[in-house]
Amino acid sequence: MQTQVMKQNASDAPWLEYFPSTGSTLERVLLVDLPLIIGRSETADFTVDSTRVSREHVMIERRGSRLIVRDLGSTNGTFLNGAKIDEAELSPGDMFSVADVEFTFQQPRPARQMATQVMEECEETAPEIPRGEALQQQVRRLHEELMSCAPRNAFWSVVDLQSGDLVGYEAARPGEVPAAIRGPAVDPALLATECRLTSRLRQLRRLMAVEEAFSLHRSRRVFLPLEASEIGGDTLNDFFARLRAEAPRDDRLAVLIPDSAVCDIPYFRDFVQRLRDLGLTVAYDDFAGGKQQMLQHAQIAPDILKLARTLTRDAHHDQQRQQQLTEIVTAASDMGSQVFVTGVRSPEEAEVCRQAGCTLAQGPLFGGPMALADLPENIDFPPRP
Repeated sequence: MQTQVMKQNASDAPWLEYFPSTGSTLERVLLVDLPLIIGRSETADFTVDSTRVSREHVMIERRGSRLIVRDLGSTNGTFLNGAKIDEAELSPGDMFSVADVEFTFQQPRPARQMATQVMEECEETAPEIPRGEALQQQVRRLHEELMSCAPRNAFWSVVDLQSGDLVGYEAARPGEVPAAIRGPAVDPALLATECRLTSRLRQLRRLMAVEEAFSLHRSRRVFLPLEASEIGGDTLNDFFARLRAEAPRDDRLAVLIPDSAVCDIPYFRDFVQRLRDLGLTVAYDDFAGGKQQMLQHAQIAPDILKLARTLTRDAHHDQQRQQQLTEIVTAASDMGSQVFVTGVRSPEEAEVCRQAGCTLAQGPLFGGPMALADLPENIDFPPRP
């Protein structure tokens, strides 16, 4: 073997970072002697035990001062930052995939590298930067965010419409986080890309959101949004199991499942049951239907039904929308579910939802999305007599 695989520590050599398939600890492959061949063969410098990997799949070699990753005619290809390549130059933060293993290239930074990085972020808005280069910069930024445990969360206030009390917080989705909190923007298409990087970032954001909310207000509920592509995956189940092992066993944690992912099949029912077995509150997110669609959820009813913003927008001017809200609340009550309205912008919208029997509310009227410490403690929506 020409490489050294070791736990993370300092080195003057460049390295590859990866998560082994059988563990959750980040490991390094030091790039001491080059070229380096990655493949399924036992004679490869680094062996990946997968039938999806060719015997000699990819090579890393030095050309002058540059490091090059080159596909060796593999069957399933090599992908750099999500794009299939034959060969490409590696830069710090680049991620290339060999089957299910994702390697991140890193190298020691010179003392003056910080000034260069600041200018790189400033260049993001410059129109002359090619899209491919801008995308690579964003991927590197996400890697740095993950490695430094530095994702920045924003929250929505969640209010009890009947009492006017602040009862919880909803972690904002990455695309909802204000620029002042988020920093340089990342393409939503990149955040929506399914890979280990985005999966780990989502989990880290959730973990930090829970820690932040619980450290500030131990008694309030925290709503955590999921992506439809995550539903039922072992990674997500393992994450919540670990989270539950560290958190008190109560109903303060609520999981927001996209309504588009809800289906009355054994696979989904098992997923919901596993969440409930962990003591988590189950909420369906972005429901935009009516009474008939509610009946389809009867056998897999959530604890909380969170409505789409379109159902509350200008509801105080729309008698038909008010009737729809009342029917949804009635059907939800028959199933044992609370109704959570979103996007509430005015006291009039809030009052219509309250009169319809909706229990929880979120929206600009009540605060958010913003840093948790900046959310108002006192909500200007007193209960009506």
